[in-house]
Amino acid sequence: MKGRLIALDIGAKRIGVARTDILQISLNAVGTYHVNEFMDALAALLIEGPIEALVVGWPLNNGEEGKATERVQNWINRIQKIYPNIPIIKEDESYTSVEAKEVQFKVGMGKKKRQEKATVDRIAAVLILKRYLMI
Repeated sequence: MKGRLIALDIGAKRIGVARTDILQISLNAVGTYHVNEFMDALAALLIEGPIEALVVGWPLNNGEEGKATERVQNWINRIQKIYPNIPIIKEDESYTSVEAKEVQFKVGMGKKKRQEKATVDRIAAVLILKRYLMI
């Protein structure tokens, strides 16, 4: 039986979240959470139904790992301690923020809304899921 996939775009201040439906057909932005609020938000998402896996954006810089990957790995370790039965998949997130900004422009989002970093984080999480599902 399939379950939802939840994607995380983990930043230093905020975490963008997206998810699929249970059949993994539709992709939806869920929200952007301050890092201090994220674990409560994740707990709430996990009780909404079966979860197949978490898909975490893996930040590579020209194919290399760095401080950002270390930060993401720390989050992965924290999540795995609390939820050891949920698989965590790392998905290359290269250029998802750039793509998210392009999506905002293409859909005609106003300049003020495009400048909100939280919106970019949510869209980037959707793009991480899209890459993982190869659609």
